[in-house]
Parts: sequence; C-alpha cells; structure tokens
Amino acid sequence: MMGTADLKDIASHPAVEVVALCDVDMNKINAVKGTYSGAKIFTDYRKMFESIGNEIDAVIVSTPDHAHAPVSLMAMELNKNVYCQKPLTHYISESRKMEQVAAQKKLVTQMGIQVHSFMIIS
Repeated sequence: MMGTADLKDIASHPAVEVVALCDVDMNKINAVKGTYSGAKIFTDYRKMFESIGNEIDAVIVSTPDHAHAPVSLMAMELNKNVYCQKPLTHYISESRKMEQVAAQKKLVTQMGIQVHSFMIIS
C-alpha cells in the first residue's frame, strides 16, 4: 500500500515524470499502469536499472522491508537520489554503507516515516 501512496504523491508534482514501475506483483502494477501509460514495466529492479537506469533520476523504494537496503544501495551506486520507506535497513552495516555512498556521490536521500516525512520539490 505504501508504494501506491508514494507513487501518487510524487507523481502529483508537475516536474515529475514517472518513467518506470517495478513490482514483483503484476496485480499491483496492473492497478496503476493505466495512470502512468508512459512508464516502462518491470518485475525485477536489477533489470530495470540495467535497461533504463540512464533515464532515472530518483528512485522511491516502497518494497517489503527486507529489500529496502539492497534496492536503495543499488540505486545509489548508480548515482540515483533515493526516497526509502522505513525501516531503512535491517543492519547497521547497511546504514553505514548508505551514508558512505550518499556522501561520496553527493546524493539526496530521505527515509519516509508515515505522516512525519514530506517530499517538497521546488
């Protein structure tokens, strides 16, 4: 449910173009793909990054918890800004790695905490 809410929120800004939708559950993709007809569809984030990584500026990670750090870190390693739902990681080592990559690449990152975190794009 957070993925759909995050998608709707970010897509409401006129400067945002949704270029890809990625979910292992095609039912979730099918429920929203009509609204984002220009978005390419993927069921594997690794294939998405490999295929169209150069078309992506930022990534929203609203996956099940165990995938938050791996997806976020892969995006960050590819120089993508990241908004990730809580929990950010399961291990302190993942948090430290994310901090290191964000600092090294000068990336904007944010962890979403329901109703306590808002994205403002200007």
